[in-house]
Order: sequence, then structure tokens, then C-alpha cells
Amino acid sequence: MTDGERDIRDSLRRRRLTPDQALLLVDAELAKGETPSLLVLRAVLVQLAEDPTLTLDEARISLERAIELAPDDPDAYEELAHFFDAVVPDRERALRLYRLALAKGAGASCRDALEELLAE
Repeated sequence: MTDGERDIRDSLRRRRLTPDQALLLVDAELAKGETPSLLVLRAVLVQLAEDPTLTLDEARISLERAIELAPDDPDAYEELAHFFDAVVPDRERALRLYRLALAKGAGASCRDALEELLAE
């Protein structure tokens, strides 16, 4: 995680930034170099932002890019699974992605989300 990303996350936690403000900063950090964690953060912020020019497709693309950069990191798989579970419903893709995330070492929250989806 870059220092810039750490500052953005801290400012979000302390509610010093709105998702739209944080997204501008994340995009500036990404212009310096892509990292999987920044791309995952960008995807989350796109979903929360109020900017009408943003699309959910941008969130999906950011998550897919994070997976390309770090195919063994479970975080982007889990976030993309949540995306297809709750944001743009695609049950089969969500199930596949939750399982991939777990196979790559995702934790209990991922397992719980998978179990919840299977119970539906």
C-alpha cells in the first residue's frame, strides 16, 4: 500500500473525505502507478460516489484489472464476487468468484457470503 493510499483510507475512515473526493485522489495515485489495492479501493468508491458520470462498469473493470495485476490475491476476487452478488446480480459469477477467493486464501467474511448466497 502506498503512502498516498494509506492517507486516503485514513481520511475516509475519519470522514474527512467524501467518496467523490477520495476517488479523485485515488485516480491521481493510480496515474503514478497501478496497484491492486488502489484498484479495489477505486471500485468501491465508484459504487459509493454520487458523480453521475461514473458507471458500475467502471467498478467492475477496476476489479478485473486488480485481478490481472495480482491473480493470487483474494481481495479483488472477493470484492468482485460481492459486486455480482449484490450490485449487478449474477449468481453464478458470484459463486465462482467467492470460491476462487476462498481458494486463494480469503477469510471468514468471504466464506460467510458464499454460504449466504448458497442458502438463497
